[in-house]
Amino acid sequence: MAQLGCGEHQVEIRDRGGQTVLLDLTEDKIRVSWTRVRDDISSATIVVNGRGGCCDQLGQLETGYHEVHIFRSGIKVWEGILTRIEYETDMVDLYASDILWVAKNTVLPSGYDYSTAGSGAVACGWHMERLLRDWTFAPLGDKWNGAAGVQRQVGPKEPKTSKAAQKWSMTTWEDFDKFAEDHGMDYSVIGRQINFWDTQYRWRTIEEPLRSEYCSNGFAIVEYGNEFATRVVVTNGNGYGSMRAAPAWAIAKYGYIDHVVSGYNKAAGAEVPSSADLVSWGEQAAGLLSNSFPQPVRVRVSENTVLTPQAPYDINDLVAGSWMKAIASDLCRTFSEEQWHKLDRVFVTEDATGENVTISTLQAPEEELG
Repeated sequence: MAQLGCGEHQVEIRDRGGQTVLLDLTEDKIRVSWTRVRDDISSATIVVNGRGGCCDQLGQLETGYHEVHIFRSGIKVWEGILTRIEYETDMVDLYASDILWVAKNTVLPSGYDYSTAGSGAVACGWHMERLLRDWTFAPLGDKWNGAAGVQRQVGPKEPKTSKAAQKWSMTTWEDFDKFAEDHGMDYSVIGRQINFWDTQYRWRTIEEPLRSEYCSNGFAIVEYGNEFATRVVVTNGNGYGSMRAAPAWAIAKYGYIDHVVSGYNKAAGAEVPSSADLVSWGEQAAGLLSNSFPQPVRVRVSENTVLTPQAPYDINDLVAGSWMKAIASDLCRTFSEEQWHKLDRVFVTEDATGENVTISTLQAPEEELG
């Protein structure tokens, strides 16, 4: 595997499902860029010489059917569905999104209600797996070859949900993503594998700490006050809810800084929640509080700052959502060696000037549960 900053990319176009290679664009590529992100759909962009030898074949590509597969120095690093094609005089620009694009374009085929009296709450990861495996990929015989890549990483204290939703009210990805936004879950995609886990679960670890000397321009350390909270309330929006608060010393120092998450819907908002609902909301509030207290502090690597070839990472070590220690010893604000961070975003570009590998991280919860 090539050192970071030294990789060369190969690009293939494949048919739906990714099994059959239709076109190799490696010789005609001008620029390749791809991302891995936490809690979002990752993307890739390929700029191809429109005057090369595959012009006719490029003209036959179809969005929503053909796939882009990217290799770096012979190792697969990204794959996804072609979503936009721009034909210009001398260039063709190809845009693609990862396998979650399928869920983004799949309507929720069935309603559900986990707040029904006596049924209790269900694990968030169980529902997320159901959304993808059963309601996104399984219909029509899994033509996208996606079901096998749905990987629920079960932590010791996965949050539960008593959420309800109506049939056809959203896409399966919108529902899936809501669990990362409000229910204490994380997710990321690498290749065709979709991983999701409790935000407090150290599901995957990069052993080598991230040090400022591995970055071309060092670190920026940013504290985000607008994401800071000393109390989190999860409510049905109709007078019922559960709250979790920071320790008493923090309330005495900062006062009440509240974040409110409402699951109100007209059909269920007036119902009195069950004890299971309240427990589930409390677990959700606890997970959200862990991300908001103390003040979120992130190691930020700006877009023009890249990992150097001396950084001792394999490109496939850099999976969004992985945990790693961040060490910054040359700034006014420092981190201890015991402070964990999550890899939030990886952005890789190769053009005529060479390869750049950029990353950003965010602070992991102090109470790690895995």
